[in-house]
Amino acid sequence: MIKNYIKVAFRNIVRQKFFAFINVTGLAIGICCCLLILAFVNEEFSYDNFHPGKEDIYRIALDRKFPDNAFVYARTPMPMGQAMVNDLPNVQASTRIYAAFNELTFQIDDRYFDEPNVMAVDSTFFDFFEVQFVDGDKSTALDMPNSLIITEAMATKYFGDEQAVGKQLTIQNVGEMMVRGVVKPMPVNSHFHFDFLFSLSSMPGLYRNTFWGSYLAHTYIKLEPGTDTQMIETSMRDITKTYMEPQVQSILGIDWSQYEAAGNDHNYFLQPLESIHLNSNFQWEIEPNGNKTIVFLFLAISVFILLIACINFINLTTARAANRAREVGMRKVLGAVKNQLIVQFLVESILMCLVATGLATVMATLVLPFFNDLAGKSFQTDSLLTLDVSIGLVVFSIGLGMLAGLYPAFVL
Repeated sequence: MIKNYIKVAFRNIVRQKFFAFINVTGLAIGICCCLLILAFVNEEFSYDNFHPGKEDIYRIALDRKFPDNAFVYARTPMPMGQAMVNDLPNVQASTRIYAAFNELTFQIDDRYFDEPNVMAVDSTFFDFFEVQFVDGDKSTALDMPNSLIITEAMATKYFGDEQAVGKQLTIQNVGEMMVRGVVKPMPVNSHFHFDFLFSLSSMPGLYRNTFWGSYLAHTYIKLEPGTDTQMIETSMRDITKTYMEPQVQSILGIDWSQYEAAGNDHNYFLQPLESIHLNSNFQWEIEPNGNKTIVFLFLAISVFILLIACINFINLTTARAANRAREVGMRKVLGAVKNQLIVQFLVESILMCLVATGLATVMATLVLPFFNDLAGKSFQTDSLLTLDVSIGLVVFSIGLGMLAGLYPAFVL
């Protein structure tokens, strides 16, 4: 019986070619636009969600007030993280990223390369962030000074087909490094990327820096599950005073109350790892982050486009139904009962929606390269048609088809 309904529905669609073309194409364009925009939105909301234990990882940021101005920094003093580990029992571990290099010059034999994507990190870096190793031991890769981690692309660039682990590279003004690991590049949806990582302990002056008045490190901490973050933020004010007050007295010759009365304030706060990309455009970010307002604007645009396409589809279907009264009358004369007519109209409408959805996926695949160029992204077809999206499209098509078919099904 269902097979017969589908066959008749196809005949009706073919018989009304122009109407079907307008209705299906209009809906397909709307779904196509929505698919592309949703791919962008989904990626923006997926940043840093691949790190194990991400829900307990936070970056420390600073709302710093000076006597004559104020800034919000993404960086902290070098000793901040370890001070929190030492003084706060709920802070399990900390790690630092030093990414203030413009470029570093790498030397191998008599060849020199200026490399922009270089970071110096603590040995605990891999306890916080998921990095896929191709070669080397993740657990000990950064334990020693002068240890270097490179991406696959850099391993090929510097060493060709030879095994990179165990080889030497020299970083000018830093020292001779030993490659201890080769890794895959960080996913696109990471708030930082690198070609080279080397152990922060390779720069002893920076590694052991205890000055609380300079902001050099991106500092991350890992909290015990269920820790009250407001309590931690309150404690950070006490920690700042404890460690910074002696330095203020020594350098400025004033006590802490005088320092604050002059207009100085250090308000440290925690940023959940997953929220950094869309909620952080502070000074000294590792990379430019996204903009939540723009993301929600695009989301609203996609909903609006899809809504207009759906309304247009329903209106055209309803308008066309008025011209089919004669057909309905003939079917009733020939013995068709109301339930059969209802099912027929619904099947026809749902079928048109499914065809439009299929056409939309083809259109989205074809225009994807142009969309990537426009948005500065690198989406693949599987980014558009995830399992959840595919199921959602089928449910949407059936729902819209039933909604559009209600009037002709029950009124005529």
